[in-house]
Amino acid sequence: MITASPAKLQNGSWGARVPGTPSVGSLIEVRTSSGKTWGARVVRVIRPAKGPGDSSLVATESLDTAHGRGSSEEVLAERGLIRVGGRRGSYVRRMSKQEQFDEFDM
Repeated sequence: MITASPAKLQNGSWGARVPGTPSVGSLIEVRTSSGKTWGARVVRVIRPAKGPGDSSLVATESLDTAHGRGSSEEVLAERGLIRVGGRRGSYVRRMSKQEQFDEFDM
C-alpha cells in the first residue's frame, strides 16, 4: 500500500499527497505527522506528479469512516447538508429542496 500525507483541497475537503501518480481506485495509507494513519481509496487525481520524485494531489474516500459510510461529502449529503466555499475556507449549509432532489435523483 502506498503511504501518503493528508492535504486540504481547494473545495475545502481533505485529500492526500501521494508519491508518483496513482490510478483511480488505488488504495493508500494516509499518515499524519503525528503518526495517525487510516486507509483511503483514490477517487480522483486532481494534479498528477510532474516527474520523478514529485507527488500527486488526489481526492480520496476513507476506508474506515464512522459507521462504514463513504467520504465526508457523502455523509453531509445524507444529512441534507452541502459544503460551500473555496480557497479561503468553507462552511456547511442546508441543501435546498431542489439540491436534495438533484443529489438523490440518480
